[in-house]
Amino acid sequence: MDTQIKIYRPEKINYKLCPSCKSYFLTDDECQSCGFQLKFDRIGKPFGERSFYYYKHNYIKSWPLPVKLFNFLENMTSEKAVSYSRQLQFRFDDFMKYVDLWYVRSADTVKYLVEIGDLIKEMVFYGIPIKDISAQLEKRELEYLFHEVLASLESQQQEKKWQLKKILNGRVFYFLRLRFLLFLLIFLFSIFFLLSFSSI
Repeated sequence: MDTQIKIYRPEKINYKLCPSCKSYFLTDDECQSCGFQLKFDRIGKPFGERSFYYYKHNYIKSWPLPVKLFNFLENMTSEKAVSYSRQLQFRFDDFMKYVDLWYVRSADTVKYLVEIGDLIKEMVFYGIPIKDISAQLEKRELEYLFHEVLASLESQQQEKKWQLKKILNGRVFYFLRLRFLLFLLIFLFSIFFLLSFSSI
């Protein structure tokens, strides 16, 4: 008579991990390995005071009136612009570092994803390389969620480069290239400046 031996396989248990160091040694309040405070909300509420939209609102609020009316006058190398760019990077880093904190909030996950998408666009606008953003998303296995956003931004960058190249290669009076005229103007201005300085 054949006897069947039943092998007991315990069900897989999902342990709670520390979002910072991935340790299993947690209490309800903190990680016993690294001291990470579990009840401190590092992501904040969607569209709240820790969101990218709040930072952007405060940054635009600091603009002088002419820049508010004509935003192409914004000085993107100013101290405030550089500080704002750092805030964008810090916010994105928080999303990537504490993905376990926001991705599991089913009621708010879509709102966070919308914010991250808008945040990526703003980061690229302020000069943060797409490849750096993509690398962080790949590390957290989130790139598939923002593939279309990244592809669209790369396409826009290529189009801007092509348009600039087209403008610089454009001809004035059918035979002079615009970039040659710009070079000539810069050269003449430099000579004028040197002559003015030497005559003092």
